[in-house]
Amino acid sequence: VIDEGKLVGVVSLTSIVFRNNELRMEK
Repeated sequence: VIDEGKLVGVVSLTSIVFRNNELRMEK
């Protein structure tokens, strides 16, 4: 069983990292 709280944290963290990578690629 996956802990929903943990899953939400991982997803939000991954999306933040993904956005940061996109910003770096644009520069």
